Amino acid sequence: MMDNLILSVLVELFGGTLEHYLAKNDRKINMPIGLVYMIAFSIIYSVSIAFTSIVYFVKGFPIPWKSIGLFSIIISLFISTVLFCLKKIVK
Repeated sequence: MMDNLILSVLVELFGGTLEHYLAKNDRKINMPIGLVYMIAFSIIYSVSIAFTSIVYFVKGFPIPWKSIGLFSIIISLFISTVLFCLKKIVK
């Protein structure tokens, strides 16, 4: 799954040519942990905002902005830390 995410980000940034080259030649992509953190944070934050917006429009509950931000930071940091530790263990 991580390879598909990386290739999707590359297609969005650079177009299909780089993605086809990497997929065809079976190259390994080393991503910095900071980039993994940023991608995880943006995905978690976007999903949280979408969910709470639906709840806001249906039930009228206020959106807890600080809680969503803190939750996204903690979960993204946890994901990045686990991936960093797994990267060190595998080497």
